[in-house]
Amino acid sequence: MMKLTKKSLIVAIIGALICGAVYLDFLSADSKVHGKELLDGYSTNAPASPHEDQTPPEASDYFSQARLNRQVTRDESAELLLQIVEGDFATQEEKNNAVSDMNLLAQTMQSETNIETLVCAKGFEECLAVVSSGNVNVIVKTDGLEAEQATQIRDIVLSETECEVKNIKIIEIN
Repeated sequence: MMKLTKKSLIVAIIGALICGAVYLDFLSADSKVHGKELLDGYSTNAPASPHEDQTPPEASDYFSQARLNRQVTRDESAELLLQIVEGDFATQEEKNNAVSDMNLLAQTMQSETNIETLVCAKGFEECLAVVSSGNVNVIVKTDGLEAEQATQIRDIVLSETECEVKNIKIIEIN
């Protein structure tokens, strides 16, 4: 049985905090979006009732705030991983795992940037991609997402990630 050392416990706690921060950031960003499922598992924004305001007050700043939240979370995660790599408290294996996590974080950030750039090139005013644990959420600013546009977004995600179609969610914000 593996002996649990103080160093291993610290590294495990830091890893759990990083995962929790990323997850909570995603939940807080996703909770501002009212989604409804469309054909083929895609989703789009629609008011819950005809009396609901179509443009919530936070929608105008949604993309900039979500990007800022994502960047702050990523910076904190990268800093914690760097502390593990540079610190004396971690074993070589734990340092190697932290380096792998840093590489994965960089790849995720690159995939998100590529998706956002390519989706905006298709004519969308704003786009935010969130790649996490085999799932991709693409949030676009549009007045109405058509099936052809959803297919274009799906194809972009598939070309930039190893995500399965069933794990792609497209969300519209007006």
